[in-house]
Amino acid sequence: MITIGNINRIDYTAYDEVWAIVRSLRNSNQHIKQVADLSPSKDLFYRYLGWRDANQWNKQKFQEEYVPQFLHELKQNHAALELLSKLWDADRAGKRICLVCFCTDEELCHRSIIAGILQGAGCRVNGVRHDYSDYYKSYMT
Repeated sequence: MITIGNINRIDYTAYDEVWAIVRSLRNSNQHIKQVADLSPSKDLFYRYLGWRDANQWNKQKFQEEYVPQFLHELKQNHAALELLSKLWDADRAGKRICLVCFCTDEELCHRSIIAGILQGAGCRVNGVRHDYSDYYKSYMT
């Protein structure tokens, strides 16, 4: 089972592995593995910060600009493809992996996109409030 969540609300003991899908992890510990290849590029992250700081960050901006760019980045990143495959295999093997980042709103966060790709591929995904499998369709085109 793959669980998606916020890094500040995670019980590390409940999982076989915890992956921080973030570009930068300042306070690392032995219970968490940084997996930057499943996070947005620095460029996309800084664009997000600009939108947020200009009070332009909303569902429309997320859907129209952020999602297509993040999906494009994932498709171009061979390591990300391998990691998604590893997650799929882990789910099939019954391994418990939790993917976390710092965002508070999953609907406006890249982890919802990762969750949707996994949902669309048939993985059991826990910890999200919605079915995001439409991202899988966009990812596959």
